[in-house]
Amino acid sequence: MKELKNNFGDIEGIKNTILKFCGMGSILNIGCGEGVLVRKLLSLGIDAYGIDCDTTSIQYCQSLNDKRYKNASIYEIPWEDEKFELVIWTNLGLEICWENIKSAIGELYRVVNKTVIIVLNQEWDREEIEKVFFESGFRKHPLYLKNNSFESLENYIDGLTLVFEKRRNNDMITTLTKNDMLLRSDRISDIILAVYTKTLEYIRPHDKVIDLSCRTGFGSAILWEGSNSSLVEGIDLSVDNINYANYNYLPNRKTLHFVHINDESELLQMYEPHSRDVLICINIDNSFGTKEKLDQFFIFAHKVLRPGGRLIVSFSNHQGNQFLINLFKEHFHFLTEKLLGISKNPRRWLDTEQKALESADYIFIVSLCDPLVNNVPYQETVLWNNVDYSKGHAHDFTKSYKYPWIQHSMVSIGVRSTSTSVLKDIAEEIIETSPQALVDIGAALCILGYQVLSKDLPNADDMMDIILKLENYVQNEPESPMHIRWFISCNFLLSQLHLKIGDIDKAVNCLNKCIDTDFMEFSPVLGTKVIQSAVSLGLIEFSRGNISNSRYWWKRALYECERAFKSQLNDWIQDIEEPLTFGLREASQILDITSQAAYALWITAIGKDIKVGTVHQIMEFTMGSQINTNKLLLKNFELQNHQLTGWIDELQEAKSWLEQKWTESNKSIELLQKNVLELRDWIQQLELGKQWIEDQNTKKDDLINHNQERIEELEKYIKNLEEARNWSGNKVTSLEMELASKEKIINELMSKLDSNH
Repeated sequence: MKELKNNFGDIEGIKNTILKFCGMGSILNIGCGEGVLVRKLLSLGIDAYGIDCDTTSIQYCQSLNDKRYKNASIYEIPWEDEKFELVIWTNLGLEICWENIKSAIGELYRVVNKTVIIVLNQEWDREEIEKVFFESGFRKHPLYLKNNSFESLENYIDGLTLVFEKRRNNDMITTLTKNDMLLRSDRISDIILAVYTKTLEYIRPHDKVIDLSCRTGFGSAILWEGSNSSLVEGIDLSVDNINYANYNYLPNRKTLHFVHINDESELLQMYEPHSRDVLICINIDNSFGTKEKLDQFFIFAHKVLRPGGRLIVSFSNHQGNQFLINLFKEHFHFLTEKLLGISKNPRRWLDTEQKALESADYIFIVSLCDPLVNNVPYQETVLWNNVDYSKGHAHDFTKSYKYPWIQHSMVSIGVRSTSTSVLKDIAEEIIETSPQALVDIGAALCILGYQVLSKDLPNADDMMDIILKLENYVQNEPESPMHIRWFISCNFLLSQLHLKIGDIDKAVNCLNKCIDTDFMEFSPVLGTKVIQSAVSLGLIEFSRGNISNSRYWWKRALYECERAFKSQLNDWIQDIEEPLTFGLREASQILDITSQAAYALWITAIGKDIKVGTVHQIMEFTMGSQINTNKLLLKNFELQNHQLTGWIDELQEAKSWLEQKWTESNKSIELLQKNVLELRDWIQQLELGKQWIEDQNTKKDDLINHNQERIEELEKYIKNLEEARNWSGNKVTSLEMELASKEKIINELMSKLDSNH
């Protein structure tokens, strides 16, 4: 059987990926092989089909169901246009060449109605593949990075799962397309998509969200697709951006709106005070570039956000923008929950504790709007959406708290603030400012107490301080159903703190208080603490050797469970049209804890020997215990993974250093090669010059020799001339002397002649 792999490592992971993006409609698996994935989908009731070009595989599949499998090529899929809502191609890169990839993707575009998932082989370049998808009429799915981590884009050795969304034929394609990060494939677009995807972690159910400076709307689409928000509004100063967003991202997203404004000052008039839950501004430094505009932004944020709402911003990390971090400290209405850095090369998130934050390209800040206000009318927006939801039940916080908005930051299960420092600050302020608000203080003490309890090495002063505060709190008899909730919770917490320091008698006293307080006056969901108290008392008595007392408490656990389950259904879920999501989960936890008590009674029944390991068997019996064990294993795995990640980061840095040195070396080699070629050319020219010079020297030597001979001839000629001149000189002298002698004779003769006359 062919082995299918993706970034999850197995076909089960591919199935889960499909379920994340699968709506209503049919699914086609291209390269289905023996049909394992198709049958997994069919077993879930999904209308799945498969094709493969391998005849043997398809014959096997058709022997099980000949209507769902076809022997066909990806270039000619034998179904009509837009037959499938989702198409998954599980083996891209194995049986196709680059020259044919565009033709194959074009056929995908024809048969799919909405979503295409591909499992990319590492040998293929992601950016190049994505560009072909863009050219063929697709864009990245808004939840593109919900399926892959930002870091996984850096190195996908085990493959990478890419998700695309089909664009409409008449989608607006303009020069603005370059600003649509779902139609780009580069490191900058990866960062911006990562920031929007990270933001999803801070949007609660039914939140109303503003995406300020939404640009072409792709980020607003991510926020809408990836959350259970009741409204997402994208706002921008550019009418062209808004037109593009409306055209490309508004269809089929009913609670997504795009709004154009002419000036930022319009924002203060657009919204009722405290009417939104989340305000997001990506690249705030580009949108609000001056100190004055930033102050106006914070004023608007404080006005529009509900207490406990979130303000989320990002900005480029350069020295001139460091003052933005300080601005959050100046605006005391906002408590910073999270500050992260994000790097584009390599792609990774950077925690503020890492020195590497200095190398971050962008800063990401999440802050909480101060929930400690009582002048803003409380409106429940997390547990239910219906404004006419029935009131007066245990989970109606409107009149229960002095600061009811702490529900949005401290109380809600799974959606409260995850920042221990922020929760600690809020809790301490509640305790300092609300000595009579017993419900608020109960919630605050539980926050502080569990923070101390969770530490392996707690500070002794912190431990004693929280124990004293809890002991003072539980001296007050509960006055209301919500007070009962926190009275039982604080007593249970106090018992765990006493056990941690070894004060077992005080722990037993607190556990008894939990059991003696009627949890049903609040809600059956509070039975988890009471039944856990009974089980714990049974284990304490068992460790003391009091088997009969242990069995009494375990029977009490079963009795309290019975009481809880005599409740009406609406006591668990409140409204069947929009049920409380945690009610039945608490019910299942009650059953799980009670099953531990039942097992304890079974293993200690009369006539059975008590053996070594009985306590361990009892404690490990529940699903909760197994989950905790798995959590511990997961924590260890995460620790190892963190260490490996650090190692990988170091290796990545070393790799980057080596690559840099390699690049520098290559550049040096290229330069040397260029210099060598130039030197060779120069040497060749020198050789020619040398030859020319040698030729010239030969000619000069010949000329010199010729001239030397000529000189010798001339010297000989001159010598002869000198000799001739000397002879001539001597001859002349001799003649002159002879002439003089003759002239003397003539003169004498003339003189004689004259004398004769």
